[in-house]
Amino acid sequence: MNGASHFMIILARKKADTVADADYITHIMKDIKHMPEDVQNMMRGAYGNFQTNDFKLIDSDRAMFDWASKQTYIALGNMLTMAAMLGVDSCPIEGFNIEKVEEILSL
Repeated sequence: MNGASHFMIILARKKADTVADADYITHIMKDIKHMPEDVQNMMRGAYGNFQTNDFKLIDSDRAMFDWASKQTYIALGNMLTMAAMLGVDSCPIEGFNIEKVEEILSL
């Protein structure tokens, strides 16, 4: 392919990992962002209130999935814009047979 590189990014996270008091969220705040404990507690409270009261994401797996999907598209838009600025062609896709893709990726 004339030296072209191809790659695919697949992101997945279980609902249990995305609630405000999840170990994963604590890991991100503590180990990645190096937030002090008082800031972690404040953020966890704000995030929990957002999930429980503002957007009612805790009510169903579907609500959390829909919200997370929208957040992913925001990041994807930024990645595609940056790729274009770097001269990298990119194209998001949907509407493929997920079982066949997973079969290929497992090889």
